[in-house]
Amino acid sequence: MEELLLTLLLMVLLAGGVTLLAVWRVVRWVRHSPTLRRRVRSVQALTTPPGARRQVACLRRDLQVAAHATGEAVAVVKAAGGAVGDLPLLARRLGRVAGTLDAELRLLAHEPDQAELARVLPAARARVAEVRRVALTIRRAASAGLGAETAAEIAPLEAEVAREVRALDAGVDRLLALASGS
Repeated sequence: MEELLLTLLLMVLLAGGVTLLAVWRVVRWVRHSPTLRRRVRSVQALTTPPGARRQVACLRRDLQVAAHATGEAVAVVKAAGGAVGDLPLLARRLGRVAGTLDAELRLLAHEPDQAELARVLPAARARVAEVRRVALTIRRAASAGLGAETAAEIAPLEAEVAREVRALDAGVDRLLALASGS
């Protein structure tokens, strides 16, 4: 009987440990998931009551989307072998600026004085617009770097494809001529 209770206790402790480990891993994954963080920001923006606080939540969401999209765009172009130059460095700097601005917006979201919040909100909105504009410029430059490389490769590829099609057509014509006995 004692052995059965001891075995049962050991199994319960083991199951509890595995459960705690699983919960810890899930919480860690949720905290470090950029996709989930963006979705949480979107939900916050939609569920915050209308007014200045909702505007702050929307600004935080827009800021995070712009910074993340810029980093992703530069990474995609770099992985595809496109010309990126200093764009990775600029995207990281943009991310740092966006992080600082997000901290400022986080403070604004918890500002108890509505008058103060209304007073500083236009300046914060302008700074977020500037960051979004710079982010768009970086994404456009990254896209242009990849587009230039693609454009340079398309013309020779098109010429090779046309040459190969002509060769295949000539080969088919020759086979048809041989088959018909001419």
